[in-house]
Amino acid sequence: MDMPSFYLAYPIMTPELAPNTAKFANPALGDEVKDATVLYVAKASYRSATFGDQYFLLDQVETAKYSPTAKSKPGWSVAIVYCGWFGTRLKTRGIALRYQIEGSVVHHNKSCRVVVDIATDTPYKRKRVYTVPKATESAEPEVSNQST
Repeated sequence: MDMPSFYLAYPIMTPELAPNTAKFANPALGDEVKDATVLYVAKASYRSATFGDQYFLLDQVETAKYSPTAKSKPGWSVAIVYCGWFGTRLKTRGIALRYQIEGSVVHHNKSCRVVVDIATDTPYKRKRVYTVPKATESAEPEVSNQST
């Protein structure tokens, strides 16, 4: 499946544009998709945000290829879905959504509204990053007044 236009419209995710985690982020619904393969999740999570009772546009090819790197909980799985995170996207694929298997279902040729973004009501503003200046050498060379 090619990346959908709504997903491609998002800028690539960077630390300046989106937080690494956000416990209170919520799904935002988009337009209705028609005859699509979608994943209905009873309970799911992404980057510490938890939610449920939602439909996501599923990428079956990338989901089949995906190998989770984190420890997986029994009864949970991972699916690659086209959904933004604070209005941003990953460069090469959709996000890796963790979901509870029980109660979740893949629907083929379904028409429904899908989640297009997960974020908070208030826009993300990166916290100021403080850096420690490096110790520098004297800018002027030492000059000797002694003759040789």
